[in-house]
Amino acid sequence: FLSSRFALTYLGAVSSVFIVIAILSSFGFINESGKEKYACLFSENLNCLDYKITSTATTVFVENKGSDIVISNVQANGCEKKDENLVLKGGERLLLSLDNCKKEESGKNVERDIKIEYVDASGNGGTITGNVISIVE
Repeated sequence: FLSSRFALTYLGAVSSVFIVIAILSSFGFINESGKEKYACLFSENLNCLDYKITSTATTVFVENKGSDIVISNVQANGCEKKDENLVLKGGERLLLSLDNCKKEESGKNVERDIKIEYVDASGNGGTITGNVISIVE
């Protein structure tokens, strides 16, 4: 008798907590997708040091952790392709700026997929991909 009373009491309490969480979630008080996201990641040997997305531009400050490369072009979804001829030596830092991006509303969470085409010192071509997620300033 005592164990069944104990089980029913705590089972009722735990059930009440789950019901409250479900109600709060259904009204939008608990919403994972509504959280602002921030990220700047690149494949290969590029390290993202800083980034900024404005209403019409995306700027990324990177550091080359690998060997010397010559960047032939940079592009991002929502922005015009930018042909470059930039030498980025190993250990150096570079500010990449993409202008003429699709106009975005200030305060909106935006994601840009960035693609950098390059040639290394041996003449081999390659592509470095990256991703920047930020709130539009």
